[in-house]
Amino acid sequence: TNLTIWPLYKANLVEQLTNNARRWLTDDSPVGVLLYSARSAQQFCQLAGLENIVQNIENITLYVISDKAKYQLPTEVKHRCKVAQSPTEDGLFRMVVDL
Repeated sequence: TNLTIWPLYKANLVEQLTNNARRWLTDDSPVGVLLYSARSAQQFCQLAGLENIVQNIENITLYVISDKAKYQLPTEVKHRCKVAQSPTEDGLFRMVVDL
């Protein structure tokens, strides 16, 4: 038997927020952030902490793909979190659209 491994996708973590993301997250307007995995939730919180965005958390809603991703969020932001009913991209999109 011959086995060939094909990567389907690869997600690279960013090391800093973009200028647009920083502006949206620190503005007083409501903003939603989609978090697709526990890894992205952890990285977002690390970057947000470095940028002191947690102080603006009352304007941010975190849409997470699963309870596992929510578990990665710090206690002080979990109240701003909504978890998708199904752990898929479609589940995330349905949650945002059904607001």
